[in-house]
Amino acid sequence: MSMHRPSGCPSCAEPLEEGDRFCGVCGAPVSAASPPESRD
Repeated sequence: MSMHRPSGCPSCAEPLEEGDRFCGVCGAPVSAASPPESRD
């Protein structure tokens, strides 16, 4: 099982620990796969 995890928060670039679900600095959700953005 190989999961790609970000090395930093996608919002503020704060370094993340393995298993983090939210950034400890800005609170942004951290996910391995983001859902596609809906454009109308």
